[in-house]
Amino acid sequence: MSKPNHFLLGLFCLLVLGLLGFFTIGKSDFTLFGEVQQIVVQFPEADGLREGDSVLIAGVRWGKVSTITYDPAERDLERRITVTLALDEPVEIREGHVFEIRDATLLGGKRLSIDPGPAGSTVLASTTIFQGDVQLNVVEAAGELITSNSESITEAIDGIKEIVKGVQEGKGVAGKIFSDEEFSAEVERAVEGFADTGDNLATLTKDLKEGKGTLGKLFTSDDMYNSIKKASDDLQALLDEANGAIKDAREGKGTIGMLMTDEEVSADVKKGVAELREIIERANKGEGSLGKFLVEDTIATNLDTVLQRFVDGEGSLGALMAKDEVYENIDRITSDLAEVIETVREGRGTVGKLIMEEELYYEIIKAVALLTRSLEEYREAAPISTMTSVIFGAF
Repeated sequence: MSKPNHFLLGLFCLLVLGLLGFFTIGKSDFTLFGEVQQIVVQFPEADGLREGDSVLIAGVRWGKVSTITYDPAERDLERRITVTLALDEPVEIREGHVFEIRDATLLGGKRLSIDPGPAGSTVLASTTIFQGDVQLNVVEAAGELITSNSESITEAIDGIKEIVKGVQEGKGVAGKIFSDEEFSAEVERAVEGFADTGDNLATLTKDLKEGKGTLGKLFTSDDMYNSIKKASDDLQALLDEANGAIKDAREGKGTIGMLMTDEEVSADVKKGVAELREIIERANKGEGSLGKFLVEDTIATNLDTVLQRFVDGEGSLGALMAKDEVYENIDRITSDLAEVIETVREGRGTVGKLIMEEELYYEIIKAVALLTRSLEEYREAAPISTMTSVIFGAF
């Protein structure tokens, strides 16, 4: 092949590679045979949007901005910027859609974001001219926030100035901390006390872990735990018994249950209470023996008279309590009785020998035995004597 042909072939290859690089790098969204859908959207301003910027649908890159035009004669300021979008694939725009110009990154750049609307809504024609909006960036939003709240921010700044001024003048707690040495020392002591409290708390926690003290034993000792568990079980058993008693009472079991459920028992109790109330009322009125005893002064007077006679030594009981002669006689009788008992214990006299000497006891036993045999012999001989008397009595 000749040199001119080599040159032409090389030039053709360079041209193809150049076109490929252009469409790969500069026209990455280039489609040769794909269907392109165009949508027209109007905005109040472009906010730096340029031709070729990305178009995103639900966050997915779907096309690019084809053209941007400005109509200075448009009276509706919301529609003076017209943007034509070129979408790589068709998309249905429904009612409730949102077209919005947003920041591409924090460092700059713009993109056009589309929310096609909720599924199930009415689909709009692709030839419709849509209305979009511009989202404020971070700086603009902060500026708008400051502008709308400038008065409040100014007041807050003035308040901060007053607080700083008060602190510098020694007003308030913070001012005393910075200017009053005594107060500052108290704050320092309080901080130290708080630190000591923390140390004490750490020591207490350590003692609990080591099982010291009642609370520590509660956490570590099985005996303490078993004792508390036993007490809890006993309390639960007591509560169960109480619940059982209440259940039995509701079912009419037992005295309380009958009192609560049995109408006859309840009526008897009411009747008894009524009769007791009647007795008390009669006693308060002075009726009956108990009423007279509680109400009338005669019984109290008679009782007082009896007690006075008793104190004066009148009557047998009074003489016993008040006169020394009766007391001496009783004392003498008691002494004589004690002497007799002592004589019996020593075995003196007939009664003493009878009680204390064994020989006399055995003699009495023998005499009683002899007397018993004599009676038995007499009882056996009695029929014979009777018959003999009958026979010889006839002569």
